[in-house]
Amino acid sequence: MAALKAGLLGLGRGGQQLAETLLHSSWCELVCVASQRTDRLEKLAAAHPSVTIHNDYRLAVVSRPLDVLFVTIP
Repeated sequence: MAALKAGLLGLGRGGQQLAETLLHSSWCELVCVASQRTDRLEKLAAAHPSVTIHNDYRLAVVSRPLDVLFVTIP
């Protein structure tokens, strides 16, 4: 079975933990992340260049096909 393509909205404490989990998952591939925290987006992009980053959640939702979208924002 192919890995699910996942998007993530939010890089707060919970979002960062979920991102790390998804990046090391065998069943899920983190393909895009959206957050207003540009410092955290840049850090994630530097460590994982295959993950597309956005500062607008709408772009993350429409930028590429996703199987699942995790929302970790209030």
